[in-house]
This record gives sequence, structure tokens and C-alpha cells, in this order.
Amino acid sequence: GRKWLDYVGMGAVAIPGVVLGIGYLRTFYDFQVPVIDKPLASWWVIIVVALAVRRLPYALRACVAALQQVSEMLEEAAENLGATKARTVWRITVPLMSGGILAGFVTSFATASVELSATIMLVSAESDAPLAYGIYEFMQSASGRGPGAALGIIAVVIVGIGTYVSHRVIERGRRERAPDVALAAGV
Repeated sequence: GRKWLDYVGMGAVAIPGVVLGIGYLRTFYDFQVPVIDKPLASWWVIIVVALAVRRLPYALRACVAALQQVSEMLEEAAENLGATKARTVWRITVPLMSGGILAGFVTSFATASVELSATIMLVSAESDAPLAYGIYEFMQSASGRGPGAALGIIAVVIVGIGTYVSHRVIERGRRERAPDVALAAGV
């Protein structure tokens, strides 16, 4: 059971982005969005869904690694002290996994921000296009190389800021939890 779930979760990595984009076009083109009266495949939300599905395995792997680092003894101790399963997950497991969850999000965001293969099939209006598509469009002509390079630098800065913020959040969480751990250890 677990291995099949892992295989299904990692399946998005095995599917090329262009194939995924064509699949989304074929699947959602016949559905109309009532508010904008356009096919669902031409709505920007489909690009977000495609990128989320395409990068889900990165976040999944980071969360699994974080969960494997949480000691089962902590969960058992909380349950022995009368905590419900939900409270144990919320108060013990999730805070200890927060670094892995955040790392998975940042990794997914960083790789999705430069993903082009799926988005190139799904962009219907340039105003809905992600940053990677803009870089691609500018770099197609000699006169656009400067703006394309500038967008590339902006993409690197965005990813760098996201990574920096995630590290700061993780460190702040560790510092906030450190007194609790020392108190629990009897120090």
C-alpha cells in the first residue's frame, strides 16, 4: 500500500512537462468557467494546478524525510499523558516537521518558478504567464536578451529571498522550541 502511494506521488516526475500540459489542455478545454466565459484550460488557475502537481514529489519527499526524523517515542509519550491523536499531531509532530514542510515548499517554489515545459502549453494570455515564460519570450529575439537576462536575475533574487526567509523561519522556530526542549529534559 505505502509503496504504491509513493509511486503515484512520484509519477509526476516521470511525466514530461509538455505531456502534462497537453493532458491538462485536453482534459479542461471542454469545461467553461461561468464567470469569465472561457475554457477552463485557458484560466491561470490551471497553470498553478499544473505546477503544483508537477512539483508535488519534491514537497512530498521533504515531508517524508521530516516525518522519519520525528521520534515515535515523543508521540507515544504524549498519548500516554492523555493527549488525543489530533492534539499529538498538532502539538508534537507538525512543529517538529515544520522545517521539512517549509523546505519542501521552498524547493517546490524554486523549481516551479523556472518551470517552462508545462506552462508553455497552458499560457493563453501573456498577462497570465509566469516569470519563466516571460524569460523564454524575451530570449527568443536578439533585442529581448537584455530584458530576458534582467527577468532571469529577478527570478534568482525571488528564489534567493524565499530561501533566506525559510531559513530565518526555521531558525526562529528552533530558538523558540529550544527552551521547551531544555525544560522537558530537566535542564
